[in-house]
Amino acid sequence: DFSIGGLLFTAAPFNGWYSVTEIIRNYTDEGRYNLCKPVAEKMGYDTLSNASLYKDQVVVDLTKAILYSFRRQGTAIVDHHTLLEQFFVWYNKEKQKRGYVPGNWKWIIPPIAAHLTPSYLQLNKMTEYTLTPALFYAPGGSVYYQEYLAKTKNIDEPEDQEKQQESEFKTKDEIAQITVIYATTAGTSKKYARHLVETLSGIFKVALLNVEDFEDETFSNAIEKSVFFILVSSTYGAGSAPPSAAKFLAWLRNNKAGNSAVVVEKKPYGIIGLGDSSYPRFCAAVDIYETLLLDRGAGPCLLPSAKCNAKLNEEISFWDWVDDLLSELSGSGSFLK
Repeated sequence: DFSIGGLLFTAAPFNGWYSVTEIIRNYTDEGRYNLCKPVAEKMGYDTLSNASLYKDQVVVDLTKAILYSFRRQGTAIVDHHTLLEQFFVWYNKEKQKRGYVPGNWKWIIPPIAAHLTPSYLQLNKMTEYTLTPALFYAPGGSVYYQEYLAKTKNIDEPEDQEKQQESEFKTKDEIAQITVIYATTAGTSKKYARHLVETLSGIFKVALLNVEDFEDETFSNAIEKSVFFILVSSTYGAGSAPPSAAKFLAWLRNNKAGNSAVVVEKKPYGIIGLGDSSYPRFCAAVDIYETLLLDRGAGPCLLPSAKCNAKLNEEISFWDWVDDLLSELSGSGSFLK
C-alpha cells in the first residue's frame, strides 16, 4: 500500500533489487528452512561439533553459489559487502542533509561478516520510525485478490451482481469482529500476534489484547462481540503460561455465572503456541489454555492448535497455521455458521 497525504492507495507498484542476504537467511535461519546441517552433511563437513564451524562454512558456500547462479542467468543481485558500502555512503549524505535517518539495524546489517563494515557499530543506535509518503506491506493483499476474483467470476449473472453491489456498500460496523489475545515473556508472542492482526485486518475488524492488561469487562466485551478469538502464547519455565497471564487464567477458571463460562461458551477459538523443544514440556501452555476453554464449553476449535518450535522452523509453522485458517475462511467457513 502507498500512503501519501492521508490517502492510502492499494496495490501500489514497487521497484527494488534483490540482496543475497535475504536468500541466505531463508535457507539457513533456524526459524526458516534451517538447512545448515543438511547442506553441511551433503558437503562432507563435520557436523558433530559446533567448533568445526560448519555453519559458517555453509553460509559462505551458499552465498557464493547464489551469486554465481544469478550471474549465470544474467539476473541482477547485490552482495552484502557492496550493499553496505553503498548504504553507508547514502546514510552519511542523508544525515548531513537533514540530520536524522530512521532505520532498523537488524534489517540493514548482514548475517555474515557484519563487523567488516563501519555500519556495524556506527548504526547500532539507529531509531526506527516511519515517515510518509511511504510504501507499506499490504496484509490484505490476498484479500484484495479474492475480492477481484469474486467481482469477475460471475459478472454476467444479475443475481450475483446484486449481491456484489450490496457487499460493496457494507459499512465498517457490518464487518465481523474477531479478537486476538497474546501472552508473552520476551516479546515473541506479541510479534506474531501483530502479524496475525495485520493479515486478518483485511477481512475482519480485529481487537488486539495483551493479557498483562487484563480487565474482566474489556476482555468479556471483546470476546462476546467476536465471531471467534485466537490466543497466541509462549510457554514459561518448565511448562507454565507466562506470569502475565495469571489474571486471564484466573478469569477462565472462574465458574460464576456471567463470567468466562458464559462469555466463551460455544465461541469458536484457535490457539498458537510458541515454545522450545529443548524443554521437556514443549508448548505446554497450549494444553493449559485448551483444557480450560473446553471445560468452559468453548468451541469449536478453528484448527488443531499450532505448536511453533523456536528450534525448528518457528516462523514457517506459524504461517502454515495462518494459511490453513485463511483457507478455511475462504472455503466453507463452517465454524462461523
